[in-house]
Amino acid sequence: DDTLPAAIACLDPKRPDCPYPYKELSGCGIAFKLAQAYALQNNTPSHELAFLLDLVAVSTACDIVPMTGENRLLTHFGLHRLTHSPRLGLWALIQQANRPKPLNINDLVFGLGPLINAAGRLGDAREAVRLLLSTDKTHAQHQANLLARHNAQRRNLDQQAFKTAQQQFESLPDYQDRKSIVLFNADWHKGIIGIIASRMSEAYNKPAIILTLSNGRAVGSARSIRGFDLYTALGACQRHFITFGGHAHAAGVQLLPENLTKLINDFEAVSQAMTLADMENPVLEIASKITLEQITPEFWQQLKRFEPFGPSNRNPVFWAENVENTGKTRILNNNHVRFSLRQNKHAGIWAGIGFNLGHQYLDLSDSSFDIAFSIAEEEWQGKRGLTLLIKGVRAAKK
Repeated sequence: DDTLPAAIACLDPKRPDCPYPYKELSGCGIAFKLAQAYALQNNTPSHELAFLLDLVAVSTACDIVPMTGENRLLTHFGLHRLTHSPRLGLWALIQQANRPKPLNINDLVFGLGPLINAAGRLGDAREAVRLLLSTDKTHAQHQANLLARHNAQRRNLDQQAFKTAQQQFESLPDYQDRKSIVLFNADWHKGIIGIIASRMSEAYNKPAIILTLSNGRAVGSARSIRGFDLYTALGACQRHFITFGGHAHAAGVQLLPENLTKLINDFEAVSQAMTLADMENPVLEIASKITLEQITPEFWQQLKRFEPFGPSNRNPVFWAENVENTGKTRILNNNHVRFSLRQNKHAGIWAGIGFNLGHQYLDLSDSSFDIAFSIAEEEWQGKRGLTLLIKGVRAAKK
């Protein structure tokens, strides 16, 4: 806002009067800059700050800030520390998540992050703090196990609430024509509504606000789609909110339950005006067309030099034509597809995984098809190898 808090210091690189050259630090990144300044003022050797970089890496990855500039640099060294000498609490989480080394961004976003977040979603967020402050190995393992149990419970609640949200939205007679999703259910757990908002937004490619009841108020989390400025859209509806805050991609809101219908109507009107045609038909940005034979260990080593990947520095998506199913491709019970592919009968077989691509499984009956994919390294039965992360499948042109 225009009025700054009445604080001794207000650190925000995006303040108009802040000359700091890099503007995209996470909250933890800004705290690290404060620690750096303190060290400078007190003649503390800069290398003594290195023990904080594992926390900075987790924050930068899980807060989904741009993986560019200083963020990329700090995360690079933070990942090295996480792999070789993490603090005790994060070591216990890595063991609990069963993540192979060296760690990468996906290990943080999908492995460690959900375990840390589970504490605040379903219990007491201080449980995660106690873990991160652990100085005793047994205590750290106990806390990590506790967070894992919370996370398993959270996943069950997620699945149930997501199905309910889908049913609720698709019961609307005009749901296919709507440009937004706004749903309220007093039974949804406050700690998972952000996850449900993300899943609904991804499933229907529409900005979504998911709300539940808390202390007599409708409390919600909002998530956006590519190109849609969520904060601006919510700002146009701010007369309905008690409070709201966030950014272009995610936000939180509070309002009185009696204002829900007005919010639904106004947010839909704003979304109708702001949603452009290219937002409704997302396309994959392809870096290059390649053959599967070109994916060699040397190629992978060159690609790794661009890591760590993340927003604004994505793992490149490639395109391969006329790929065949070996006959061993199968759909998994969680709607994912385990691929077994080759590009010609005399070439090697490639394994891959397509998350939430079960609806495209029937397309694989064609004699040949095209795939869009990224490349990743995975460990299976103690062996490391390259795998394909399949982003989409389409029938090959005849």
